Amino acid sequence: MPDLNNQTILLIKKNIFSKTSEIETYLTKHCKNIKIQTYAIYNRATVNEALINNKLILVPKSLSDFCRPFILKTVKWNFNVDVGFFYRTNANKLTHDFIDYIS
Repeated sequence: MPDLNNQTILLIKKNIFSKTSEIETYLTKHCKNIKIQTYAIYNRATVNEALINNKLILVPKSLSDFCRPFILKTVKWNFNVDVGFFYRTNANKLTHDFIDYIS
């Protein structure tokens, strides 16, 4: 945890992952002078933005492939993260059929 002191960490927005608030509380409790910024979409551009601006980005292990070949450091704390599909309510029929199928 001391490695994170005085760092800026990017976390996915609270309305996307329900555990973001818990993670933010945990980080601010255990790290000195930590700055937390949020992002809405996790993709390669988000990772590149963090790298260019010398910020850390916290990502679920299941999505870590977007970060390769950059350095990944696994943390020992564990938070379960909700996963799911995000789609527009006015999405096409194929999308709605797919969501109905997997529900």
